[in-house]
Amino acid sequence: MIFLFFAVIFLLLLMLLKESVGKLHPLLMVIFFFILFQAVVLQQLIPFLTGLQQLITDLPYGTELIFTALLLLLGQHFSMLFEEQDYDAIAELVKTSVRITLLSFWLLQLTPVFRQLMSLFERLQ
Repeated sequence: MIFLFFAVIFLLLLMLLKESVGKLHPLLMVIFFFILFQAVVLQQLIPFLTGLQQLITDLPYGTELIFTALLLLLGQHFSMLFEEQDYDAIAELVKTSVRITLLSFWLLQLTPVFRQLMSLFERLQ
């Protein structure tokens, strides 16, 4: 609830600054974004994910799924930030980078499973 209060205050400040100092508005918007982003991550997201991780410790690849969701969420927010500033090419690079990072991460995690599966197939032949 505190986050919503801060978000409304930041929105009002941004609207005021947009009218008074129009050319600095994009820069100030990015600064306010990172302030709010840091508050959400530290006060809400990390405690939520920690609690969720404790609940799904027995689930195979549970921690990895949480990491994947977190990275996708972060990538989405950063790419939206670039898109709003009309840096669409950089936004696409962020999305591509997140996807490659996740594919590499899951490839490392699932390599032992793939090897076991291949050995099972070899035994069946």
